[in-house]
Amino acid sequence: LEPLGVCLLAVALGAWAWQLQHSFDRACRELFLLQYRTAAKAQHFRLLLACLLPVQIVEPYFRRCIRFEGGGLLESPVARRVSCAGVLFVAIDDFERMTTSHAPIDLIKFLNRLFTALDRRCKESRGLVKIETVGEVYVAASGLFAETDMPDEGGSDAAEDEEGEQDCGEAAGRGAGVSRLAAFALNARSVASGLGVSLRMGLHSGPIVAGIIGDKLPRFRLFGDTVNAAARLEQHCPPSRLLASSAAAELLRPAANLRGVGHGA
Repeated sequence: LEPLGVCLLAVALGAWAWQLQHSFDRACRELFLLQYRTAAKAQHFRLLLACLLPVQIVEPYFRRCIRFEGGGLLESPVARRVSCAGVLFVAIDDFERMTTSHAPIDLIKFLNRLFTALDRRCKESRGLVKIETVGEVYVAASGLFAETDMPDEGGSDAAEDEEGEQDCGEAAGRGAGVSRLAAFALNARSVASGLGVSLRMGLHSGPIVAGIIGDKLPRFRLFGDTVNAAARLEQHCPPSRLLASSAAAELLRPAANLRGVGHGA
């Protein structure tokens, strides 16, 4: 009986070990699937954020969302102060007439064609960031992020410094950003001309505060008198022209052919 008992014990231990190994393997597979699904959801969330926010701050904002628990607003929002940024407002001239003379579907199709074309050109110009579209107005900026924060063509690198102060550095660097905005404005005018409309454009350079506002439909916003000044320049600009402030014009010289039109512009 003793050898039989040993055999039965060995069989029982073998069965238990097999069951333990089977349970362990199943747990590992379930953990792998859970991690895979979590990673897939995280990547999907990143892609959605990239459609709403500048790519340079997607990762910092994503990390804050992951750390945040309990719902509501983020306790420590993404924010930065920029000592010298370029801000460009681009508006469709006589847009009110278009809203009454075009069918809604035709108007939306037209806006999509124009703004999608501007999006492509903004993305192609290193250092420029699309901020938003408000009605018929397209807003872009330069100098918000250091050149080292700019993503490569794969878009994998993002700025780690999501808050604090961004110094634009030497005048040459600031001028390069404003020059790119001016070149973008000229491209925008060409695109709009091909679509049969004229643009009014205002360009200013100065200090701003930038940050993400809200936890539902979060948006990257700019604040400060620099933004207000660029908007006023656009509103007073003649059709098919770019009206630059004296601060922006100083950064554009001597490369650009500029003509003074009044005090401060």
